[in-house]
Amino acid sequence: YSQEYKNFFSAVNQLTITPGDTSAKNQLINNAKSMTDYFNTLATNLRNVQIDANNEIKDTVNQINSLAQSISSLNKQINQIQANYGNANDLKRNALIDDLSKLVNISVSESDIGNNLTDLQITINGNSLVNGYNYHTLQTVSRDEPRNVSDAAGLYDIQWETGQSFNIY
Repeated sequence: YSQEYKNFFSAVNQLTITPGDTSAKNQLINNAKSMTDYFNTLATNLRNVQIDANNEIKDTVNQINSLAQSISSLNKQINQIQANYGNANDLKRNALIDDLSKLVNISVSESDIGNNLTDLQITINGNSLVNGYNYHTLQTVSRDEPRNVSDAAGLYDIQWETGQSFNIY
């Protein structure tokens, strides 16, 4: 544990041995102030970690939305090629799906809809992210009330564009 703790408790111990000693009292006061400064620094550092994590959440939600949009667009392009020319290369779409799966747990299904066309579905926790040529977005919403009194202001919750909550767990 930190040197501030050691110094503080050493000063408390010294004051219990010599309660009338003014220098022991002053040493305890100085060590208490040092420990308080240490706690305040820790609190600030933890708040900064929250702010950094909050920014990462927003960036990740933006990445998920961008990938969903790109995948739905590729679904349309792939089906147009399949319908007119035969086999379409879906490697780029598969790479985007792999990228998406690194950000969030997804389920992917593809079904034949006839005429050499397919319908690709991507869901997150049973909610549709990509549905063929359409996609749904997630959004970050700043909390009105912090969950803990020490939370940084404006921490995000995630929800679907419809306002439906998104369970991050």
